[in-house]
This record gives sequence, C-alpha cells and structure tokens, in this order.
Amino acid sequence: MKKLLLFLLVPLGLLSYQPVQRHAADPVKVAAIFSLSGDAREDNSSTIVGLKYAIDYYNKHGGINGRQIELVLLDNKSTPAGSKVAAEAAVKAHVVAIIGSGWSSHSMEAADRKSVV
Repeated sequence: MKKLLLFLLVPLGLLSYQPVQRHAADPVKVAAIFSLSGDAREDNSSTIVGLKYAIDYYNKHGGINGRQIELVLLDNKSTPAGSKVAAEAAVKAHVVAIIGSGWSSHSMEAADRKSVV
C-alpha cells in the first residue's frame, strides 16, 4: 500500500511543481549613467544615441531570451557626485546592469561600491 501511495504521489507532486520564473513580458532593466546636462553632455550624446540604437536593434530581434530590454537613462549632471546619486537610483530601480559613465572620474564614483550599496 505504501509503495502504491508513493507511486501516485510522486507524479502528482511533479505535475504540481511550478518553478518561480519571470513572465516573458517582464523587461530586462539596464541603467545608463551619462551626462544629459553640464560640461560632459556633448561628449556623451553620441554614446547615448548609439546605446539607444543598440537596444532598439536587440529588442526588434527578440530581446534577451524573449524579454525586451528597458533602458533606464540617468543624468549624472556632469559630476562625480551626480554619478553616485544616479547609481543609487539605478540600484533602487532593480536594474541588472549599469552602463557608463563617459568620463572616468564619473565612473569611479558610481563604481565605489561602499558608497552606493
């Protein structure tokens, strides 16, 4: 009797198992921290255009594993401190990756893990 019960319960358990997964409609959120204002704005503008073009291209071709890429564009106001604030906003937005910044002094502040997380 125990073998029969086990024989019936195991397949039922396997049928009812539903792994936790995201819906294909949930986008992959990627942050980009660049200067949208201030001194570095002109230097960063072509990078932003290229980034938007690339994301549009990949989204038109199925995204990442069927999920669209959502760009979270953040302004660092051409300052290292602005990059830190933008990195904190990216973390709060639950992005999976951060791209940028265009200037190393801005990137170093955003990458300072102990000041962001």
